[in-house]
Amino acid sequence: MWITVKPSHTGCAIAAGDLYDSPHLVAAAGDENSYLHVYLCGTNGQPIHHNTAFNLVRSSVASGHYTIALSYCYGKIADKERNERIEQAYPSNELQQQQLLESYHRDICIGGNGCSLLLSEIDESNSIIGRLRLLLQYLKLNNFVSTDGTLNYSKIIVSGHSQGSGHACYLAKNFPFKKTVLISGPQELLAQDIQYNWIYGSYQCANIVSFMHRDEEGTAQLIQANWKYIQPLECTDSSAISDITTLMQSSPMYDIITTALSNKKSFVTTIEPANYGNKDGRPCHNSTTTDKRTPQVGGDEYSILIDDNCLQMTTKAVYHDFWRFLWSSVDN
Repeated sequence: MWITVKPSHTGCAIAAGDLYDSPHLVAAAGDENSYLHVYLCGTNGQPIHHNTAFNLVRSSVASGHYTIALSYCYGKIADKERNERIEQAYPSNELQQQQLLESYHRDICIGGNGCSLLLSEIDESNSIIGRLRLLLQYLKLNNFVSTDGTLNYSKIIVSGHSQGSGHACYLAKNFPFKKTVLISGPQELLAQDIQYNWIYGSYQCANIVSFMHRDEEGTAQLIQANWKYIQPLECTDSSAISDITTLMQSSPMYDIITTALSNKKSFVTTIEPANYGNKDGRPCHNSTTTDKRTPQVGGDEYSILIDDNCLQMTTKAVYHDFWRFLWSSVDN
């Protein structure tokens, strides 16, 4: 059974019922030797209410990982609008633009008030790291957090979609996570002077992979441009990006995917999103993780038990075993 835990129940400095008190989703799997996979949704995403990714969490559990879809204090405007506001604030100063972008991610990831242009001050206990630490302590998952509150980074995989991928990138740059998975992002404003870009430079997490849809609405070129500056991806040009479309359309098993994509780091798909007739809400962008847009394969429906409530789901996602590959290749 999967369970939900409200951040206010774990000791976060937030009032019950606040927008950012939406529950974490926790799915237990494996044993004390398992990895923990932490997933960060995009703008306005909430693990059990909006832009859910139950199929993605299911793939992580199938990989034997203890899995948490973390509820966090996301930025309330989409990345594209955020970039535009920063450009307007500092129209001729790329260095200040990048410093503000980095502060934006720092505030959300570890707490602070460095980006007052876009965010209210975020208490450390409400940052991504703070909320994860308090949740693990609340659940008594001592194999992932020490008694002094230090995370066991060598046992934790972090992934993020859209805005969440930008935060995952910041975390990978500053903390030695076991692995980082960037999905449909990052979508960071880039400076012409390479060294100004906050995503450029060394990373504490050396194992990073990325995935996107070729037709990401409005940001496809920007995402690939971002990938070029993330050194562990080694994605210096488009030839380093593997198109998985034909492979996934053949409904391959996990072992076949692992063999075919071994030693690859960046991936793109062109598979049509679910409900593509309705173009609202960036369907290609959301098709890489969210339940509403992820394409499905045939087979029986399945159920998920969340807090003793049975949730009837659609059939398995096309990307189920590909996602498993992303979470599981932790020793590349």
